[in-house]
Amino acid sequence: MPNGAYINYACYLLQLEMQRQQLLQERQQFHMEQLRAAEYRARQTAASQISSEAKSQIGAAMSTGAPNVPVGPGASAPSAQMAQPGMPSQTSTQAPPVPAGPSATTTTESE
Repeated sequence: MPNGAYINYACYLLQLEMQRQQLLQERQQFHMEQLRAAEYRARQTAASQISSEAKSQIGAAMSTGAPNVPVGPGASAPSAQMAQPGMPSQTSTQAPPVPAGPSATTTTESE
């Protein structure tokens, strides 16, 4: 094979490599665009769900005649109504725990 053929073959391989690199870049850009679009749709769906939940809470409060039901982040409500699951409310009817140890009502042997 003459020298000119090797040079042409080397140029051909370089062009193929450049095309490969370009295709890889385009593929990465495409996937990033797809990811951004999916994130955008997820944010829109979440915002829509939050909005519809807030509207349904307001609608339920209006239909039951409940006065000023707070809705949204930072809203507060009476603590007795907002007891978290697993946490006793402040208006609990349970007796306080009895401390361990000798009781004041026990009798001693010296009496």
